[in-house]
Amino acid sequence: MMVKIRKGRMRDCADILTVYQTTRWLQKKYITVEEVKEEHRGLFFRRWGWLVAEIDEKVVGETTVRLERNPVSGRIGIVRTMDVDVRHQKKGVGTSLARAAETILRKRKAVRVVADSPPEAYNFWMKIGYFARGSLLDISIKRENLPEPPSKDFDIGDIEEVERLPASLKYSHMAHPGLLAELARDVLVFGEKGRVLEFRLDGKPAGTGVVKVDDQKRAYFVADINRRGKQHLGEAIVRTARASHRWRATDVCTTIPKERLTYYEEAAPWNANPCRTIPVTRLL
Repeated sequence: MMVKIRKGRMRDCADILTVYQTTRWLQKKYITVEEVKEEHRGLFFRRWGWLVAEIDEKVVGETTVRLERNPVSGRIGIVRTMDVDVRHQKKGVGTSLARAAETILRKRKAVRVVADSPPEAYNFWMKIGYFARGSLLDISIKRENLPEPPSKDFDIGDIEEVERLPASLKYSHMAHPGLLAELARDVLVFGEKGRVLEFRLDGKPAGTGVVKVDDQKRAYFVADINRRGKQHLGEAIVRTARASHRWRATDVCTTIPKERLTYYEEAAPWNANPCRTIPVTRLL
């Protein structure tokens, strides 16, 4: 059985629909090819980071990756998705996709790769040389219990329509890698209810916040700051979370690295629970 890895194309989406229906049925029900195409369009998608695995001219798996900046680690590659048709799992397809993705990211000067693994996929990542790095927490609070921001030093603007992905959405400092851009994509590209905020100090970018509200009035948010805003994380957290009031959200939640919990607890009285997702990484 020969596995061919190549860049993805829109016409692959018919095959990818079948892949998703076998791998993502617990997360989201994909019914049409157009729904799959929507996953592969827009500012936050880069074709160089879309790879598919092909057997006998049929796509049986895919992975999507991108780059993000981190002030400590430098450039990191993020595996956004990794899906292999269940009928072709444990046959080396996922390994081939991962290695091809690593080659691309290495050429783009990434120093390490990170991925978020569900518990049932953790053995796969272990077998191909990735290891768990830290843990995540799901934290939540009733919106009515959010305090006033600890400070009001930021000038705040909305990012609404952009022709290219702003630099302010391509980094991770205090937030978990990838979450900020993924949530912004839901709002800016898919038009889901929410806001993308840019925080400025003295006219210069200092942080970003994104909040999205679902039909059950539950708000999901991610807030992050760069080095200029590092003394103002609490303000970024609270002001982003409170931005959900426009849609009368009842609950506000986010996912954070466990080691960041103290920063969040200084800003508001969160309820914290372990997240099922396991962050994994591999040095390049």
